[in-house]
Amino acid sequence: MLVPVCLWIIILGSQNSVGTDYESYYSLFSGADVGLYDRKKEYLFVFLCNFINKNNLNPQIGFYLFSILQMFFLYLFILKVNFERLDIFIYVFFTCSTFFINQLNGLRQFLAADIFMLAYLLLKEKKYFLYIIMLIFASMFHRSSLFLFLQIVFSQKSVKNYCI
Repeated sequence: MLVPVCLWIIILGSQNSVGTDYESYYSLFSGADVGLYDRKKEYLFVFLCNFINKNNLNPQIGFYLFSILQMFFLYLFILKVNFERLDIFIYVFFTCSTFFINQLNGLRQFLAADIFMLAYLLLKEKKYFLYIIMLIFASMFHRSSLFLFLQIVFSQKSVKNYCI
């Protein structure tokens, strides 16, 4: 399993001019103003951008760091879920879904999605504190993760209880 994960990290990290957000991320990793993301409280994204810039690292390192983080959380999710046919899951996940293409374009959003997939398993195990910690962590890359706090409400009550 480690070889495909490493290969996927190389593929994701080696992207060049892929997607509409590539140039924006590249400029942020090169030292463009990250004030907007700081105001949105996406502190871990700001930290990564500043770390790359202040250490004069190649901006492409940012894409590798995101691919490592994405694959780390996806790998933990796969380990935690007992797939009887892991090969079929991986094939469908990467070939039939749009996840791969979106991983290349929406770095922050899909890192947050990877973290959420793992956090959701914690919620199902009724590990609410860890679920909340994971969502806060995800929100420091993309604040849309904060909407996922509603999942706690819906996991506790049937949706029909909310209908009139």
